[in-house]
Amino acid sequence: MTSGVHAWYGKGLEARLREVPDKRDEPQIDPSPLAAPSRAAAMQTLGGMPPLSAVAIQMQRLAEEDTDMRTVANAISADPGLTADVLRLANSALFGARHAVPGVLHAIVMLGLDRVRTLVFTAAFMRFASPAKSEGASKRAWRHSIACALIADELSGRARIDRDTAYTAGILHDIGRLAMLRLWRAPYSELLDAAVAGDPEILTRERETLGVDHAEAGDYLLRRWKLPPELSTAVKRHHEETPPPARELAGVVHSACALADAIGFVVPGVAAASAPELSPEIQPLFSGTLEDLQFRVATRMNALEVWL
Repeated sequence: MTSGVHAWYGKGLEARLREVPDKRDEPQIDPSPLAAPSRAAAMQTLGGMPPLSAVAIQMQRLAEEDTDMRTVANAISADPGLTADVLRLANSALFGARHAVPGVLHAIVMLGLDRVRTLVFTAAFMRFASPAKSEGASKRAWRHSIACALIADELSGRARIDRDTAYTAGILHDIGRLAMLRLWRAPYSELLDAAVAGDPEILTRERETLGVDHAEAGDYLLRRWKLPPELSTAVKRHHEETPPPARELAGVVHSACALADAIGFVVPGVAAASAPELSPEIQPLFSGTLEDLQFRVATRMNALEVWL
């Protein structure tokens, strides 16, 4: 030991104790829970998210400009990984054409520009969700999104809305939730695992915990990525207590989200005590039984998971 340590031990017990700092004089840590981040801070963090897909966003712009098929094919082919995913989807049981689709231009000719744009958004969504979708709340969230897209596709006919637009809005409706799971995985997963399906207060708890709820987060991201306003509006309104008009895109997505919950594709980790009550707004769009719908969606979901 050094001489200083010898000296300290050589002192009497009372003298040594007098040299121990009094903890009561130190700053005390507030035991209360940390305050939720501000909305501004949450939005700033969301603003750092990479775009859904540069090609998907370009596809939307090209569609609005009524661009020729070869230009669209070249835009998709600029991303080899996305091209491979699009072709795998085109040849899968989920979207499969009647004949094999060997290339992007062939896909456009056989399936049409709108359907190929749907494939691009599906592939881009899978990429965006992949860092968060391995298990638990993350996996429930992306399966719910796919179910909502498939149901929106079905509902679009009676609503007289373009089916590919309805599908795209459905698959993007919870993009804010998936972004939040990527950015704040631990606290948000914990919140979702403890939440009860159908609880109307979940958006409030999201804002209290993270500073933003997933509906406004999704609306912010889609506007930041310069996607069409009708898509961001549908994303923003999909949890509104008063459903949007049934024959508008926002109403179709609102109904599709509720139906996805009703057939078991829920994001919260705790099952509801009883089956959710469906809004009368859904009735004009939906025919058949929930059991039939569940079978159709589960079959197509399985085809997608086999593809993955």
